[in-house]
Amino acid sequence: MSKHVTTVLCLLAFCTTASARQEKIPVDGGTAIEIDRMGSSGGGLQVNASDGWEFEVLKSCTITALGVWDHQDDGLNTEIPVGLWDSKGNLLAKVTVPAGDSARKIKEFRYVSIDPLRLQSGANYVIAASYTPETKENVGGGGSGTTFFTDGALRWVQRRRIIKQANLTFPPEQKGSTARLPGGFGPNFLLQQQTKPRRYHRCYKFAEPHAYRVIDDPEREDGSHLISPDIFLTVFANKGGSLTKLLVNGEAFAVNDDALALAGKRVRELATDMKAKKDVFPLVRLNAPSWSSDEQLAKAVDKCIGKRLINPLESGAQRELRFSTSDPHTSHQFAEFPDRFLDRGAHVEDTWTGMLWQKDGSIAGKHNYYQAQAYADGLEIDGIGDWRVPNREEIATIFPAISAPFTGSRYTSKRCCSPPDEYASYWTSELDHGAKNYAYVFHWYASGGANNCFADRNWAYVRVVRNAEDKPESEGQ
Repeated sequence: MSKHVTTVLCLLAFCTTASARQEKIPVDGGTAIEIDRMGSSGGGLQVNASDGWEFEVLKSCTITALGVWDHQDDGLNTEIPVGLWDSKGNLLAKVTVPAGDSARKIKEFRYVSIDPLRLQSGANYVIAASYTPETKENVGGGGSGTTFFTDGALRWVQRRRIIKQANLTFPPEQKGSTARLPGGFGPNFLLQQQTKPRRYHRCYKFAEPHAYRVIDDPEREDGSHLISPDIFLTVFANKGGSLTKLLVNGEAFAVNDDALALAGKRVRELATDMKAKKDVFPLVRLNAPSWSSDEQLAKAVDKCIGKRLINPLESGAQRELRFSTSDPHTSHQFAEFPDRFLDRGAHVEDTWTGMLWQKDGSIAGKHNYYQAQAYADGLEIDGIGDWRVPNREEIATIFPAISAPFTGSRYTSKRCCSPPDEYASYWTSELDHGAKNYAYVFHWYASGGANNCFADRNWAYVRVVRNAEDKPESEGQ
C-alpha cells in the first residue's frame, strides 16, 4: 500500500509529510496512555465530535508525536485529525493521521511526528481527535474496573468532548459526573523519554450510577501497585431520610445502636483480616442514597469505622453520596433478603426505601423519553395515582429486580441486542442538560448503570415509582 501524504501543523508552523517524518518517531520513548483493561468502548461515534482527555504534567517532558487508536489493527477507515492544546484552548500542535496503515503503529495507536514540544510541569493540557460517523474507530471509555497507565510524568484528569463539530475543535471542560468517567482514549501521544515509575489508574463507581472516581498510584520497582482491598458499607434509608438498613459486605444489620456496634466490630474484623493477608489496610467504601439523614448517616459511619480506617469521607462528602450498584454485595440480594419487597397487587413496596414500584417492568412497553413521562402522568395502579418516572439514583436501588414479587424486568447478564438476551434499558426522569435533546436511561444488563441517549429517537421501557409517604390515607393497600 502506498503511503498517504498528509500535512502536519506543529507549534512552529513547520510543514512536512507524515510519510517523510514517521521514521523519526523514537522507539524508546514513553507512551502517554497505555490501556490495561477497558471497561467499554464505542463502535464508532454516530455524530461529529472532538473527543479526548485532559492531563496534568507532573514533571516537565517533551512530546514527539500525536496519534490515534487503531483498535482492530487493520488501519484507519478515514484520516483523523489530532490536536493538542494548553488549558486556555491555544492550539500547540496538530497532525492528521492518514487513512489506512501507513502511519507507524505503537501499542495499538498510530502516530505522526511533530517537532519536539516541551510541556511544563504543573500545567494542564488537552488532547483530542476529530471523529465523524464515517470514522468507525472506537473511542475507549471506562466503566467500573477500567485500568490504565500514564507515563510517570503525567496524571489523567478528566474526559473532554464536544459534539456536533465537523472540524477538530478544542473540547471545553465538562461539568457533572460524566467528566469523571475515564475515557476519550482515542487520541494519544509519545514522549521523547519514558518517565518512571508510571502511574497506575483504576476506576470504580463511588457515587450516583453514572459517577466514577479514579485512583492512581506509582508502580513499585517490581511493577506492582499498592491497591487496597475494599470493605463496602451500604446504607439504605426511606424517603423521609431515616436509615432503615446497613450492610457490611452484604451482611445486614439494623440501625439501632446495638446493631451498629456489631457492624463496627465486623468492619474491624474484616480490616484486620485483610491487613494480615495483603499487608495493607482496606479502603472503606460508603454507598448511601442522597435522601439519607446526614445526622444518622454520620452516626452509622462513626459506629462502623475506626479512625484509622476512614478514607474517602472528606468534609462535606456525605451530601454528595449516592446509592451505587457498584457494591458487589448489593446486587442480586433478593434471595438473601426476601422480606424487603412486599407484594401489593400490581405494585411492590420497598420497605428499605419507602418507595412503591410498578410490579411489571414490561407492561408499559417501549417509549421515547417524552412518551415515558406522558405515560406516568395520570396513571393509576391499584387505585393509587401520582406515579412518576424515577431518577437514576432511585431506579438503581432496585436493580436488577429479577425476583418475586417483581415481574417482566427484562434483565440479562449479557450485553447483546436480541431476545432472549435483550439489550434492555429503562428511562429515568433526567435530561442531560449538557447536551441538547439527550436524556438518561438506566441499562438493565450486566452490572447496570446510566447513560445518556437521544430523548426523542431512542426507545426504552418504563417502570414508574412513587413515594409511599405521599399516598393519601384514603388510598389503602
